[in-house]
Amino acid sequence: MKLPIPILICMLSAPFATAQKTALKVNVSANTSLLPDFRNEVVYVERFVIPDLVRIDNAVSPPAVTQTAATTNARIGFNLEVEAVKPLNGHWKWSLAIGVMQLKYDYDTYMGQSAENRPMYLSELSKKHGDTRFTYVTARPLNVTRSLGRFSVQAGPVFNYLIDKQFSNVIVRYDASTGAASGGTFETKGDARRLVWGGHFNMRFAVVKQLEMMVGAQYFFNSLYKKEGTYEELRDKSKALQLQAGVSYKVSSLFR
Repeated sequence: MKLPIPILICMLSAPFATAQKTALKVNVSANTSLLPDFRNEVVYVERFVIPDLVRIDNAVSPPAVTQTAATTNARIGFNLEVEAVKPLNGHWKWSLAIGVMQLKYDYDTYMGQSAENRPMYLSELSKKHGDTRFTYVTARPLNVTRSLGRFSVQAGPVFNYLIDKQFSNVIVRYDASTGAASGGTFETKGDARRLVWGGHFNMRFAVVKQLEMMVGAQYFFNSLYKKEGTYEELRDKSKALQLQAGVSYKVSSLFR
């Protein structure tokens, strides 16, 4: 069956007509990630059977296990992404965004008893204790935006895939005279989860035609850490609420 030429032209040109309305934006923002305080499980060992093999199962004597309080602190990370935006009808738009996000926070764990025979925080043994940085490739595949004059609101799902990590779950103590490992303090914390996902919401205000100020948040529905090897309360309370503030700049319309 042959289609009339005008109808065929309209069918072939429709995607290009729609594409002409697609805009490209660059979004840059700072973020701060909020996680609640939690109870941490710490395993303390003295001396190792095989020198410098720092493992719990290499301890000379049975390890001591304790659950104790840990206090979290928010730190500043960043978001950088490219967003393609297409109008639907009226005041509604949908968009696809992809980029990079760094999540940062730290925490400190209180020890009522320690190798120093006094109450102390683990940060006194190592400045790196609790220093946590995760870098993700982020994808927001289905953002829905409602425009209200110069204001707009946007919401949708967000997926974050881990590409880099910096955190520690062990502090090693060394003998001052020999330099050999003399003991260790281990947190019951497993590896970082590769994929964390959640939902996001942001509000924007058009300062000028090309530039918007934006504030928003995203909440992770699953833990930053894997279930395997992670103390249950630490895992359950490692679902971050991330606050964001930045700008969105419209680079151009695509397929002009």
